[in-house]
Amino acid sequence: MKLMKKYLTWLCVIVLVVSAMSICVAADEVVRYEAEDAVYQESGMSSRDNALIGFKNNPQAFATFTARSGNGGQQTVKVNYSADGDAKLTVLSNGKKAGEVALAKGENQVAEIAVTLTAGDNKIVLWNEYNTVQEELKIKSIEVEGTQYPAIEAFYQAWSMSFDASHAGYSGSGFVAGFFMNCGSHIQFTVDVSADGEYDVTVGYACGNNEAKGQPAKFGIYVNGDKQKDTSLKPGQQWNNYLRKTEQLTLKKGTNTITYWYEDTSVAAAPNFDYIEISPKGTATDEDPYVKTVEELIAEHNKTVLPFTVTPNKGMTMEAEDALWVMGDPFKSVGVVTEHSGYTGTGFVAGLWCNPGSGVDFPVEVMKAGTYALTVRYANGANPAAVGIYVDGQLLEKYDFVSSGGWSNWGEFTIEIELTAETTSVKLLSEQGEGDFGINLDSVSLSPLEVDEPVVEPTEPGSEAASEENPDASQTPSEKPTEPTKPAATTPNSGSTNVEPAVDYTLALLIAVAVLIPIMAVVAILLAIKLRPKKD
Repeated sequence: MKLMKKYLTWLCVIVLVVSAMSICVAADEVVRYEAEDAVYQESGMSSRDNALIGFKNNPQAFATFTARSGNGGQQTVKVNYSADGDAKLTVLSNGKKAGEVALAKGENQVAEIAVTLTAGDNKIVLWNEYNTVQEELKIKSIEVEGTQYPAIEAFYQAWSMSFDASHAGYSGSGFVAGFFMNCGSHIQFTVDVSADGEYDVTVGYACGNNEAKGQPAKFGIYVNGDKQKDTSLKPGQQWNNYLRKTEQLTLKKGTNTITYWYEDTSVAAAPNFDYIEISPKGTATDEDPYVKTVEELIAEHNKTVLPFTVTPNKGMTMEAEDALWVMGDPFKSVGVVTEHSGYTGTGFVAGLWCNPGSGVDFPVEVMKAGTYALTVRYANGANPAAVGIYVDGQLLEKYDFVSSGGWSNWGEFTIEIELTAETTSVKLLSEQGEGDFGINLDSVSLSPLEVDEPVVEPTEPGSEAASEENPDASQTPSEKPTEPTKPAATTPNSGSTNVEPAVDYTLALLIAVAVLIPIMAVVAILLAIKLRPKKD
């Protein structure tokens, strides 16, 4: 019996140790929350009849008022509105949650809420945080200390945000886009933690340099409605360079909301949000991979480019992704992408938008001088864009490339140009001073119209004519050189793989052991009892 008690004591110790180990592993777990599963404002808002509309079925919709207080302290804010149904809005005052204001159904209604203000200007936000507005709601104004502040003069998010998956390298099924030049846009994650305390909160994101010119995007981080700190998300060089930024945030046990607000658009930078990760304090690491500059990417690509042979007997199409890329603004990317459908080849060249001096240079070898039809295949989803066409560096003319009806609708533009046997370059450049527009360039085609003299087509190798006119028929020029094989790193959308968290089976194994040991102990006890010698 003593032996059995000793055995059971040790068994209990083992079970407790295994359970403690299981709890430690769980506490060290890194949990990832995908941005596509978060909540963000999917529709823009607008004004109508001197009121602000767009809250209905629009989670995260908001209006920000700037109201002045003479004395500060606790004040009553009156909300003037009309509603087709009952609703609630979260109220923030200078980054702190003041509570929720209940809005009853009816016309020309007034609701009140007590908030704490400071002397001077205050930011008061009416926020559809929990998507409680299911019917039409018109916010007309707020009143603070007897002063009316019209809603049509408030700040609100007019542009929508959306799910996207056009830039490779993301985690999960995609990312959330729409922050660019969209002040007030935000994304809210709902997370769970096992205890009160500080945690590492890491955001995974991508941010192309472009208009940012190397400057970071600035976000305010709100936990459960209260602002805890600001963070800066620096740009990568391309939209498929995914980076990480960690801040330590204080969370409460159980469910928390973490909201990233894009509050400052003084810098024209806005990232795509991929995910956030929650991990124990001091355990997260930020990835800061070397990001190639635009100059390096373009130089690597241009090393692979071979001239296109232009024949006088039939047309030749040259893909923009196989030509030389010309950089304009040193912070803006020029390269091949596949974001919009309908292109030929392996993609199209983008980066000419708002980027004077950028473009594509087609190196050519002209067999016979003459007149050729130059046809440019392009897409333009905005206003006409001025593009200069150059032959051997000499500007022929600036042409307006009108809208093609959308970025996935491809149009054609054709002119006649003169090429000589010495011509080596046909170049298209976005022109400076002609508006903030540009095109996506798919390809150009050169078709002979008139040549200086007729040309006899090269005959098949091995024929009598071939042996007489060309003793080494293998040296006849091909109509188009072999397509160069570009390394993955030469294109802006290559070289990335999906980032998924590593699978760790330690916790499952320990739980299995913790369950099996008691079962085995019970079986052993039953066997011991059964096999114990019976007393007379």
